[in-house]
Amino acid sequence: KGRSSVIENYLTVADTRTVVAGGRPAVLWRSALLPGWGQIYAGNKVKGYITATLFTAAAGFYIYSEINFFSKESTYQNLRGDVYNPKFRRELFSAKDSYAAAADLQNIAVFTVAGVYMLNLIDAAFFNGPYSASELQTFISPEASRITIAMKPDSAWLVINHPLP
Repeated sequence: KGRSSVIENYLTVADTRTVVAGGRPAVLWRSALLPGWGQIYAGNKVKGYITATLFTAAAGFYIYSEINFFSKESTYQNLRGDVYNPKFRRELFSAKDSYAAAADLQNIAVFTVAGVYMLNLIDAAFFNGPYSASELQTFISPEASRITIAMKPDSAWLVINHPLP
């Protein structure tokens, strides 16, 4: 995690939690290959595990919707009978409605998988913090009896005030 030390009346802050070898491209290609891997690689393990879990659940939902769709399609296409028979017509329309509902569910599953995947890539590219030491910004502005260090390691400013001896 982070560490701080006083060296010659100056406060030095070293925070290497999110400094990653390879920078943003390394995080991004890992997230593109396996959603959540880039976030874990960048040190955001909770976010990475949540992303991986969401993607796995979405993929499972998609697989279920595919199996369901082909089952309903097969049932509908294999129905044979007299269309003038009211009982057969009810069965036919019920199978057709189930087939259409399965197609709708399949479309929702495709958009769910694509949405989770795209959010994973956007997060890996823009919202995962700094990935190389050059992306950390440190500003030192001495006051009368204090030194103020402001860093922007993530999206919020971290300001540390330390009294000089």
